Amino acid sequence: MTTADEEPGDHSRRSSAGLWPGSDHDASPPPPATRADVIEEFTAFYRASAPKLIAFLRWQGASLPDAADCAQDALTQAFRQWSTLTYPYAWCRLVASRLYARRVAALHEDPVDDLPHEPGSPLLNPETRYTELETRHRVLALLDRLPSRQRQVMAWAYDGATPAETATALQISSDAVRANLYKARTTLRALLEATP
Repeated sequence: MTTADEEPGDHSRRSSAGLWPGSDHDASPPPPATRADVIEEFTAFYRASAPKLIAFLRWQGASLPDAADCAQDALTQAFRQWSTLTYPYAWCRLVASRLYARRVAALHEDPVDDLPHEPGSPLLNPETRYTELETRHRVLALLDRLPSRQRQVMAWAYDGATPAETATALQISSDAVRANLYKARTTLRALLEATP
């Protein structure tokens, strides 16, 4: 099974993975899911996960269009291997983060401003008030002032990852994660206190 980021406490774990709750070894497994059931299951996952993935990438410094693109790409890849994923949200979070890191590494210049986000995007509800969405994330302006590694570990912490999970995903030590979190929180606290 594909488990890019094993998280035993991850609430997004699919109930069909492993033994079925309340079953014993003699019990027969439920009948195979039909294509319609799989699509329905993935659609519910998509609706719940897309906004979280976008917010997670925004915390890392992605623009709204870049965050939406990376989240969409990660979710598309998840759908293609849906039956093999044990922890689909953790897997998507890791894939989206890597997609964004590749995008940043390949970016040499940004010749145009961010394009306006058109209403009706499948990633965000058409009734989403974009100004309110951005206002809720006012801290993004403060995060822009952090070094990229500190901002990255803050994004993982904000999304609920433990230091050990973050260390594994970013391929750094848990001590480095904790040190960066400490520095980031100290800097953000100072910036917030200095803000009128």
